[in-house]
Amino acid sequence: MVFGNGMQRVGGHLLAMDSALGLALDIDPATGAHRFMPGANGVAAHGESVYISNTAQALLLRCSTVHDVTLVAENLTAGPFAAHPDGRIFLATQHGNSVLQLDPHGRRVELAGQTQGLMGSTAVALDPIPDVLYVTTTGGMRGPRDRDAQPARLVRLRLTSGGRHDR
Repeated sequence: MVFGNGMQRVGGHLLAMDSALGLALDIDPATGAHRFMPGANGVAAHGESVYISNTAQALLLRCSTVHDVTLVAENLTAGPFAAHPDGRIFLATQHGNSVLQLDPHGRRVELAGQTQGLMGSTAVALDPIPDVLYVTTTGGMRGPRDRDAQPARLVRLRLTSGGRHDR
């Protein structure tokens, strides 16, 4: 197994993600007990919940405990993401060349895209004070000879009310 896509502590458990196999491993470090759950590319904790994305299945899941999984969004091809303290989720769409915002009810809004330099958006990180979202990109590079590729970037988006952003 390759655990390169995140790990979070949830209560007394650890959740380790394996995006290659599309699995999450729920581990009780006190006893060593473990079980496999639906897989993940990204994981983020928010309050008492954990959000898990699965690019292969185009899903975003929320767990209020490690044993209670709720579907948050489907038909959503996104990878790494970040959870805002107010419950919003920000997702990098990778080949979609954008960043999406999901509100706590799963409604989605595209915050930024190619015109803001998000070719190949790969990951997001949130600084809730002062509401800034950082996005890394590949420049849209899909192969070593891709003529449309741009330089990779770190893009800073300042979040504003209403789901909009300023670059």
